[in-house]
Amino acid sequence: MKLMRTEKVQLWFMINANKLYVAAAVFGAIFVLIWGDASQWKYEEDKNHFSTFFHPLIAELVL
Repeated sequence: MKLMRTEKVQLWFMINANKLYVAAAVFGAIFVLIWGDASQWKYEEDKNHFSTFFHPLIAELVL
C-alpha cells in the first residue's frame, strides 16, 4: 500500500513525537539556564511591588 504525502508526515510525527517533546524541554531548560535568572526576575518583581506601595509614604516623609 502506497502512503500519501500527508499520511507520511502524520506517521513521522506519531513516531517521533516523544523525541520532539524531549528536545523542546531540553531547549527550554538550556534557554532559561543561559539567558534567564529566576532570582533576578523575583527581585525585580518584588522591587516593583514594594516601590509602588512605599513610594507615597516615602514622598510624605521626605517633604
